[in-house]
Amino acid sequence: RMLALYFFIATCIVIASCADTNRTSSEPLKETIARFDTDYTLAKVISSRNYYDDYQLEHPPILSSETSSIYKARKHKEPAKVVAIKKVQLSKVQMSLPRAEREVRLMKFLKHERLVDTFDVYKWNGYLIMAMEWFEKGTLNRYSFKKKNHANMPADIAVGVIRQIAQGLQYLHRFNIIHR
Repeated sequence: RMLALYFFIATCIVIASCADTNRTSSEPLKETIARFDTDYTLAKVISSRNYYDDYQLEHPPILSSETSSIYKARKHKEPAKVVAIKKVQLSKVQMSLPRAEREVRLMKFLKHERLVDTFDVYKWNGYLIMAMEWFEKGTLNRYSFKKKNHANMPADIAVGVIRQIAQGLQYLHRFNIIHR
């Protein structure tokens, strides 16, 4: 219980320290949003080419669900560049196509060191395919405070992770985006 209280207090401190108090004008934000509407149209963001022309997938997928699979892949033109390819089967996704397309546009548009970078997006053969930043050490899913067979995250590391999450959320909130 003390550890949970510690994380709660640390989270509050981190979020308070990340508060954006320097922004006095929304004009640069308006210009940025206008650029999103003109420079990040579906035609400019989503390619109808075959993604196999650009990337070589490693099989089997590293993660699969009913709606999507994630593969480790390499770019043909830059074999040293490792990416994550997320293939989403559009017929099984529970959101409308316009909403999915808007999210893809946002993923290409938003650039911040605390957000996963999306390099390329393809709409091909009933799938939405995204080439995204690869993280060699994996995700936070390997840590759990409920399961005994997972590693526990040391408190000092957890505070740093919470700070980084707060920084990413702060950036999203500047654009009135809420992460669910």
